[in-house]
Amino acid sequence: MGYIPGILISSVITAIGIIASFNIPASFLDVAPIGVSLDAITGTTRVSNLDTLLTTNFNNLNDGKIENSTSSVAAITTLANLVSIGTITTGTWNATAVGATYGGTGSTTLSQYQVLAGNGTGVIRTVDGFGTSGQFLTSQGSTNVPQWTTAPVNTATDYTWTGLHTFNGATTTIGSATTTLNGTNPVLAIGTTTPGLKHGLTVATSTYIEGGLGIGIATTSENNLQVVGDVQISGACSGCARISTTTTTALLGTTNGTQTTVTATCPSTSVVIGGGYRRDVKTAGSAHWIVYENNSSTTVRDWVVSSHCVASPCDSQVRMTVTAVCLEKQNWQ
Repeated sequence: MGYIPGILISSVITAIGIIASFNIPASFLDVAPIGVSLDAITGTTRVSNLDTLLTTNFNNLNDGKIENSTSSVAAITTLANLVSIGTITTGTWNATAVGATYGGTGSTTLSQYQVLAGNGTGVIRTVDGFGTSGQFLTSQGSTNVPQWTTAPVNTATDYTWTGLHTFNGATTTIGSATTTLNGTNPVLAIGTTTPGLKHGLTVATSTYIEGGLGIGIATTSENNLQVVGDVQISGACSGCARISTTTTTALLGTTNGTQTTVTATCPSTSVVIGGGYRRDVKTAGSAHWIVYENNSSTTVRDWVVSSHCVASPCDSQVRMTVTAVCLEKQNWQ
C-alpha cells in the first residue's frame, strides 16, 4: 500500500510536465466540470487513512459515472444545462398543453366541429354554437368573436338571379323604375308555377293595376287602357259598353191628314244614340207621307218617327219599321 501514494503523485507530476512541455493554454482546461469530486491524496496523507479515502473516492466515481447506451441513459433524470436539442422528429407529447405564446392552443379539450377563434396570449376559444345550414360567420367588429348569422340580401346591390326563387310574402313590392326579363323565352308568372305562355306574362290570380295600362303602346293616359290592335273577348264582358238595336213596326194610316207615330224603345239599361226607319209601299199612287224623325222623348230611350198622310187616299197596308240604336250603360254614367 505504500506504493500507491507515490504512483498518484508521479501521475500528477507527469500530467503537469506534459502540459508545460506542449505549451497548452490554461483556457483549454476551462471547461464545465465533468464527473464527480474526489478527495486529494497528498504527501501528508497517512497510509492508515488510505483505505477510507480510496473507498470514498471509488463510491463517488461509481455514483457519478456516465452510462453508455444507444437508446437511453436510465440514470439521467434532469438536464438543467441543456441549451438546444434541435428538431424533435419522434415521440409522443405527454406534458401539459402548449401555451399560445409558444404557438399552441393552451387547451387540451377542444370542442368537436366548432370553429376556433384566437384569444391573444390566453387559451384559445371557440365561436358560440354551430349555426344552422346555410348560415355564415359574420364579423362583429375587431373586439368581438364572429357570430353565425343568416346572410341578408343587400337591397343596394345588383344581383343576377340564375336559380328558381320563390317569394312567399303576403306582399312583394318591386320599386325599380325598370324591371327587365331577359332570356330566349322569359316568363313572368304570378299566382302559378306552371305558366301557360311560352314567354311573356301569365297571371293566375286577381290583379290590380294602378295607373294606365298600355298594350302595344309605350305611353298611356292615367287610369286608361290603351290597345294598339284588336281586342278579342271570348266571354262576357262585365261592365263593358254594348251597342244593340231594337225595332218597332206599324201600319200607316190611309186617311188624309192622319198622323201615325212609331216609337222604338231601348232597354232600361241603355240610352238611345241614334236610329232610322224604313217604309214599305205596297202600290204606286199619288198619295205620299211626310216623315218627322227625332229622339226627343224624356226617357232618352226612344227613337220616334211620325208619318202624315197628305193626300187621300194614301196607300193601304203600308208598314213602317223604326229602329233605335242603343248603348248599354251598365257600370257607367
